[in-house]
Amino acid sequence: MHTHNKHPFELLGPSRMLDGLQALGLQPDGRMLALNSFENRVYLLWLDEPWLDAEGKPHDSVVLKAYRPGRWSLAQILEEHRFANDLAEAELPVAAPINLRESFAARDLAGDSLMWIDPVYVALWPRQGGRAPDMDRPEVLERMGRFIARLHGVGRRQAFNHRSGFRGLASAFDAIDQVEALRNALPQACDRWLGVARTCLNTAHTVIANLPAPKLLRIHGDMHWGNVLWTEAGPHFVDLDDCRMGPAISDLWPLLSGQGEELEAGLAIILQAYRSISDFDPMELHWIEVLRSMRLIEHTAWIANRYDDPAFPRAFPGFAEPDYWDRRMFELEQQQSVLRQSFDAGKPFGEIAYD
Repeated sequence: MHTHNKHPFELLGPSRMLDGLQALGLQPDGRMLALNSFENRVYLLWLDEPWLDAEGKPHDSVVLKAYRPGRWSLAQILEEHRFANDLAEAELPVAAPINLRESFAARDLAGDSLMWIDPVYVALWPRQGGRAPDMDRPEVLERMGRFIARLHGVGRRQAFNHRSGFRGLASAFDAIDQVEALRNALPQACDRWLGVARTCLNTAHTVIANLPAPKLLRIHGDMHWGNVLWTEAGPHFVDLDDCRMGPAISDLWPLLSGQGEELEAGLAIILQAYRSISDFDPMELHWIEVLRSMRLIEHTAWIANRYDDPAFPRAFPGFAEPDYWDRRMFELEQQQSVLRQSFDAGKPFGEIAYD
């Protein structure tokens, strides 16, 4: 789809990562495991000798995250790290990057937690254990609601100055334009997808046209069950790569299953728990199906824009086939129907009782 000779991540071989750890005084034993990440590259690396964290706890491994070149500026990455540290200082179980300056007396750093291993910025995290949460249990939704309310409480204390802000439907229209710019390298079915996507967003506009602008705060930005690890102590998060300014509902709706009554039942549980700790503007409920529509469109554009990365054709082998685009069109047509029903009803989800 693109014609770059070599992707930057292909230049970050195992030897460079091991050399980077050794420069910090760590002694990797050569074992490494690639962890699930498309946007960046994340590896678990084991050590011959453990390192001690600020509390004196030994760790026999580290997680290395290599940031995708060109996606975030240095200032934006450092804001991600500061947000993670803010959350950790508030005693929220969020994985914060290792302070390389304090832990390893490292020099030539960006901030305290970011180093350069040509050709990418790299940060280290302690390994986080846990399992996938049982998302269908009401008590899990309750704990997540309270947890996110606490996260948002920290998020409201100050704003991001450099991270992406919430642009509403504009970001999804931009995503459509990005796909259109690549249409010559895509199946002809892409042309029909472009029309369906624009129609869907125009319908979404009718849903929110008369709503007040939602209040923005620092949010997680990619809240879904795949980014949550569960332990006996409850949930903790392992990825703040998409943190940004956005409305509170952006971190809540992706945790809900289904649509209609199924979604309403889960939403009532999570909102009641959230509001036991933090205020919530019920007008934001009108945004749920709009945000879902935006995510469907932006996900397709994300794959199209990243298809020069060798990891993406392997992960999405059908992307260049007409069937893929037919399925995405069907999703958007269904979503447009849901948006119309929401607009015709004049309310987002029945009479949700969350007080």
